[in-house]
Formats: sequence, C-alpha cells, structure tokens
Amino acid sequence: VGDLVEGVDWVPTMLDYAAVQSPRFVQGRSLRAAIEGTDPAPRDDILIESFHPHAPRTSTVKTRTHTYHCTSTGREILYDRLADPDEGTNVVADPANAAVLSDLRRRMILRLQRAAFNCQERPAAY
Repeated sequence: VGDLVEGVDWVPTMLDYAAVQSPRFVQGRSLRAAIEGTDPAPRDDILIESFHPHAPRTSTVKTRTHTYHCTSTGREILYDRLADPDEGTNVVADPANAAVLSDLRRRMILRLQRAAFNCQERPAAY
C-alpha cells in the first residue's frame, strides 16, 4: 500500500477479508480497497502517537505534503515533505507556512479527540 495508513486499520482489514462486518466501535478502516488498488477515498491524513520511556511523548499528523509533530514539552516540528522528503529541515517558524501549520494543528486536535472519544457511536446501555 503506497498511501497513508494507520495501525488501527489492520483489524478492519482482516475482518473485511474474512467477510465479517467490523463493529462500529472499532477504530480504523479496511485497507482492502487500497491493497487491491480500488480505493476511491484514500486518507487525507494520519495520526501517529509515540511513547518512549526517555523522550517526550509525541503526536504527529502526516499528510501527503507535510508532517507535523507536537511533543509533550510543547515543541513543534513541521516538515514540508515535497521540498524535503527526508524531513531534515524544521520549517515551523517560517511565516510562509502559517496556514499549513494552523490547518495541521486543527487536524491534530480533531484526530486526537476522535481517537480519545471513540465511544460516541456506541449505543447506550439504558
């Protein structure tokens, strides 16, 4: 698969190939169409969370054009994946990237909320 995918996509993918409907509360989406080359709606972005014992916790939003990292210490890193595919130059302070930075911050908040509050689709037990 040459597109943006997340680790949470593997369970829905396996269920799809097994012809089992994925429960609504399961995060992620099936990669079957991407694997078979028929995906009409690839992801616009992915969320990556990194937890290492001796480093700040990091949340990352990656799009086809940019990678944005925000650490638990408040450090922000922005890479332009088109101009810098090896992600070696942090362009977060460049005013030319203000709109991209704002958009990726918004996407991160929305993705973190969606990941944390996945229970909204579960039917109430009462």
